[in-house]
Amino acid sequence: MSVSDVVIVNRDGDIKAFYVDSFGFADLPDFVRQRQEILGIESTEPYLDARETSSCISFYVAEYSEFPVLGEFHQDLTLEQAFELFDQIPGSRMNGIKSIGFNLQDGSDYEGMFDLYVGRTLQKDIINSIPGYRDNKLVQKAISDAEKIIEKRQAEKEKPDIKKPKKSQKEKKTRKDIQITRI
Repeated sequence: MSVSDVVIVNRDGDIKAFYVDSFGFADLPDFVRQRQEILGIESTEPYLDARETSSCISFYVAEYSEFPVLGEFHQDLTLEQAFELFDQIPGSRMNGIKSIGFNLQDGSDYEGMFDLYVGRTLQKDIINSIPGYRDNKLVQKAISDAEKIIEKRQAEKEKPDIKKPKKSQKEKKTRKDIQITRI
């Protein structure tokens, strides 16, 4: 930088201009507005972090958590869809422990697939031991939403089933008699 320069500073969308000379900095309050008019810039949008605006999270279900693409695999799901598909994977043909995972797309070093729910266990402690996931709002919301879904599912399982009234002996005999006559 040389003497008698104009320096423009952008701090989170707050744009200011300063004239710099050998005596120091002098604020130029109209400089930014004048340059925007000359360049045809109508408004100054506040600065947005590209990672924040383009971050997304989706979910997947895998028949085999250690190698998600071996066996049945569904991706680009909502968390609710993931739990529904998780229940539909039959235990009789499992190649491993089925899981629900998230696929974080945020441009960080932590981007990609990671297990959220393995077998019947939420991986909250493991996820929160990783700083990039512990500090990520999308991942923390996924954990919170998963806890609510798991709690709701558990409450539904514990609800007593409404059983049909048992048939009397007479009704059973009548049904048996009918079957015998058909033979």
